[in-house]
Amino acid sequence: MESDPTTASPVEISNSIDLLDADRARLTQSVAIPWSLFFAYGGVGAWFVANAASTSPGADYRAPGSFFLILAVGLVITYLLEQRSGIRFRTMGGQAIVFVTALIVTLLALYSVSLGLVSLDLSWAVVFTTLAAFLAATVLSKLVFSSALKRTARG
Repeated sequence: MESDPTTASPVEISNSIDLLDADRARLTQSVAIPWSLFFAYGGVGAWFVANAASTSPGADYRAPGSFFLILAVGLVITYLLEQRSGIRFRTMGGQAIVFVTALIVTLLALYSVSLGLVSLDLSWAVVFTTLAAFLAATVLSKLVFSSALKRTARG
């Protein structure tokens, strides 16, 4: 469509917008769900929480040095998700942001619980918080993707 508003009728403009909406809806319906990448997000979340088992909480606590490596792996997975789905998410939408926030808060809470377990000499119990982190990160990353996909379909 040209940028000169005098040559296009309102009906033509409406038809063009309807075609764009239909194309966007077809695109989002044809996207395959990359479960392997959601499991990879789960692995990153579990890795983050499992780091608590190798620390010594207390006055001489030092954060694990692998935090930035974990962050980098998460960003690589995000890049691969965009490549595999073929959609570049410009905006995620409010619902997806809520799910991202829930994911971060959940992982931080599980990490804190893991630190508490390690301080009580229950390092073996970190396995359960690690499994919970894997499950939470997998499910919440799927919800983030689905919400962003719905946002893309709406435009």
